[in-house]
Amino acid sequence: MGDLEIDKHVQYILAVEKKKDDFESLVMEHLRMNGAYWGLTTLDLLQKLGSVDREAVVSWVMSCQHDCGL
Repeated sequence: MGDLEIDKHVQYILAVEKKKDDFESLVMEHLRMNGAYWGLTTLDLLQKLGSVDREAVVSWVMSCQHDCGL
């Protein structure tokens, strides 16, 4: 059994996030928050959470919140 290729996993997670303009991404937009949760959790477990721009992530999450708080 080989070692876990952490850098390849990180590259994949970051590449999936950058792919927002194709048809599949638009159709799956409603799942994006869920994907962000799992992607960020994975990066944290791999001790690579610093690979993402924290301010950009927080800004995006906050932009998803409605005025009523939901």
